[in-house]
Amino acid sequence: MAHFMSGQCHCCAAEVSRARIISLAVLSLGPELSGTQKEYAHTQGEDPATDFRGAGMYGLENLIYLAEVHPETFRRLVDKADGTRAEWEYPFAVAGLNITFMLSELLELHTAPGTSPDAGPRTVAGRAFVTLMEGSDVAFEELYCATYCLLDATWLQMGASYMDFNAVIKRVRDDIERALATRPRDMQALRKKLLGTNAPLDRV
Repeated sequence: MAHFMSGQCHCCAAEVSRARIISLAVLSLGPELSGTQKEYAHTQGEDPATDFRGAGMYGLENLIYLAEVHPETFRRLVDKADGTRAEWEYPFAVAGLNITFMLSELLELHTAPGTSPDAGPRTVAGRAFVTLMEGSDVAFEELYCATYCLLDATWLQMGASYMDFNAVIKRVRDDIERALATRPRDMQALRKKLLGTNAPLDRV
């Protein structure tokens, strides 16, 4: 599993992250998007790097992983290709960063103050995910990708618009927590519980 970047070489990391964010935005934006759509499709700030404060460098890496490993799914999510869409959709990259942050909290990937870094997760979801990590080096990344698909499907199911994003991601979190509570044997089984199929993501 990829790790959160330390403070070393902060300036270099910032430059690399900015370059990769820009590359991702260029890849994501289609020529048919209007100016307003482009403004809200990816990041919310004028400087894309500011949107990565909550999720850290790992939030960026998750977006890159989705684009590089599951390109068809990435394009489908960027293009909002499924279902009847809202007039004001969720921003693509910002939604991805929220997913990283939400999963990190749910799975207790951050060490709480006063807690030993060697202490294991206290929640059922966190402990179940540790077991899944033992069988996959990219367990978090694959859960992230499945979660993004689940978020988009939930968004459509709820007929959501921009202001409903918090309600949507809360429901997604609850669904993931329930799925992990069943102790799925592997990532394929977890994906089936979340998305209703164990097919590879680009075939979902």
